[in-house]
Amino acid sequence: MPADRCEQAEAVTELQEKHKVQILHTPDDILVEFPRTQHTIAENEAKQNPFFGKMRDWWRQHASLVVPAKCPMFPPYDVAAADDRPQKSNQEGAAAHHPGTPGMVSG
Repeated sequence: MPADRCEQAEAVTELQEKHKVQILHTPDDILVEFPRTQHTIAENEAKQNPFFGKMRDWWRQHASLVVPAKCPMFPPYDVAAADDRPQKSNQEGAAAHHPGTPGMVSG
């Protein structure tokens, strides 16, 4: 693992254990709504700011190439790394990573 990822993992562990910080899963409805809202804001800004519109159009073209190519290479991390986590029961482990997920036992 690259050093920056190791340092990040160590920092997260310190925050959780030493400082009792809780890191929670962002609710799915927010994950779905955020890009929709951002798209609406960007559309409105593009109408008012031609340079912004030009950059947004460039980004869309870039993303239309990169996203389809990248998605299969980077599956959801909780799926890809399932065997690398400390062992817990399936229900307990899933609830810890996705609290409130339907069918999962939480807290």
